[in-house]
Amino acid sequence: MSLSTYHVSTNYEKDRYNFIKSVEGDRILPYLDKKGIPTIGLGFNLTVNKILTLVLKEFGVNTSAAKKSIEKVLQNSYGNEHALRAALDTEMANLYSMQPPQSNRASFAFSQGSIGDSEMKQVYLAAVVTYETQVDTIIGNIPNSYERIALLSMAYNGLLAKSSLLKQAIIDDDRAEAWYQIRYSHKKELHKRHYMEASLFGLYKNMSAGQKVSEDEAFSIYRMYTRNGRVVTDSVQDMVGYDKAIKVALLIRGIPFLISCVFFRILTRTALPMMASCSALPKRRLPGLILPMINHRSSTMTDMVFTMDRTRTTADMLLVPQDIAALPMVQILSRVSFFPLPDNIKSHLALS
Repeated sequence: MSLSTYHVSTNYEKDRYNFIKSVEGDRILPYLDKKGIPTIGLGFNLTVNKILTLVLKEFGVNTSAAKKSIEKVLQNSYGNEHALRAALDTEMANLYSMQPPQSNRASFAFSQGSIGDSEMKQVYLAAVVTYETQVDTIIGNIPNSYERIALLSMAYNGLLAKSSLLKQAIIDDDRAEAWYQIRYSHKKELHKRHYMEASLFGLYKNMSAGQKVSEDEAFSIYRMYTRNGRVVTDSVQDMVGYDKAIKVALLIRGIPFLISCVFFRILTRTALPMMASCSALPKRRLPGLILPMINHRSSTMTDMVFTMDRTRTTADMLLVPQDIAALPMVQILSRVSFFPLPDNIKSHLALS
């Protein structure tokens, strides 16, 4: 079995590429990822033989001897990116100076501009086939959907094969539990990425505006909360504490922007409420901010049960990463709230 409902992507390959690019970045120069692994492009792990072969193909390194010389460089440990780049560039310059040249460039880097974008995309298109196969092998036949993109992103990052509970939740058609496993059940790293994957996967079966959440679905979500709310995961937090930490991060990051709202109100002397005037300010980017994906319901677990009486609005629909990064801070803060669930509602629900 599998999930009974999927959010189908009408342009799957484009959506897949844009999402992977948004979580991995696109860097033309080699760098050390957070684990110290030599990486380049769209998160291309240079220590994986197949990936390195694809990258070197774009760099015109095709002979076995030339490839081995690059592999030897990558076997060393590097304390910083500068040392890594210097070592790789030295070897590439040596290959380029040979007669005939053993590479099509003198440095270990993708080209700049649109040519580099094309080079990185060619590597990505060849590499992503492996991760698509992983999704089919580990999870099963998932249609071309936002759920599949989220799962593929986890495979791309090497996490899908480690998540047996996620696989079981999908088999059991338990969307809420699958969402929880993606968003919270991970090590203390890549928080923003996991939030993005979980939001893309979706907590709700119907992502359309104006659609009511069914009573059964609300019950399922609240059961997930009572089952997992105080379970400490590998992130060294339970889900309630985790979201509270996120709220604190948002508040701290938002203080300068809120101050600017006050000055904006004073300068304009508008009669509009302060929150309205703040919302009218130009959107600003929030680089590096850990975001709970700005979905009011999915970022407030104690609020889940009240979805039985609500109708979905456009604001509750899935926001793509670039939209999230550009949201005004006030809009972010206004959608993140925490409050205790009334006892009468707790006792009313059949909890498992």
